[in-house]
Amino acid sequence: MKYTTVDRILSKLDRDLKGNFNIVDIIEWIGDALSFLEVDTVLEHKVEVLRVTNYETAVPSYFKEVLQIVRDNETRNLSTSDLSIPDCSTCSSSFTPYESYKVPVIFSNDYCSKNGFTVVRKAQNNFFTRKRHGDELIDEYAVIGATCQKLRFSFRNGIVVLAYLRNYIDPETNYPYIPDTPHHIEAITYYIKWKMAEWKALNGEKGFLNISQDFERKWLRYVKQANNYAKMPHSIDDYQNLAESSVHLILDRRKYHRYFGNLK
Repeated sequence: MKYTTVDRILSKLDRDLKGNFNIVDIIEWIGDALSFLEVDTVLEHKVEVLRVTNYETAVPSYFKEVLQIVRDNETRNLSTSDLSIPDCSTCSSSFTPYESYKVPVIFSNDYCSKNGFTVVRKAQNNFFTRKRHGDELIDEYAVIGATCQKLRFSFRNGIVVLAYLRNYIDPETNYPYIPDTPHHIEAITYYIKWKMAEWKALNGEKGFLNISQDFERKWLRYVKQANNYAKMPHSIDDYQNLAESSVHLILDRRKYHRYFGNLK
């Protein structure tokens, strides 16, 4: 899917509203609309290598949620001084990835198990309990913090590979990218118009209550179209992946543990 910048929305609003708007408010409303459109098309899949020091590590910038984590067991017995990796602060804004760590370009399905990687499972409560997968003990992690998030692990030091979702951000402006489809563009545009009309109605301007309700109906219609469009396959490869993932006579119980094998 192609993406565009917020300039596409701003130029469309400038034509419709003749420049009668506040850009700061528009940017904030674009972010709100993208939050309602929270499907894979407005989030970016990323992989980073992180250093765990004293049970914790910072999360990357614009971190949204964890997909999966594996641990490099070759670093299991290293001390903190052995891990020559740049320091990470407690906040994601200063996150520094471990660029000297070389992640293999190609993973076969059983690469992780043969090359010393094991899955780190999400903890189900505040107390870490090491799970067992076959004859193997599995480490655990938890996401902690509210405004300044970190990852906490059941092991003291080491290296982990994190697959995660993050907001899709334009590096030049730090504003979010927007899916370049008519459904997403119209949905975001009508969300902004709805909020502007609602603000005028709340301030007692006559006639804007009905306009606000009309824009809300159009926003809800286009957001439904955008979400449906994002969930549909759009190429023969997408259709094939959907067919292979949805028809299984016997459940593939090892699929979770081969996730990184297919990711790379």
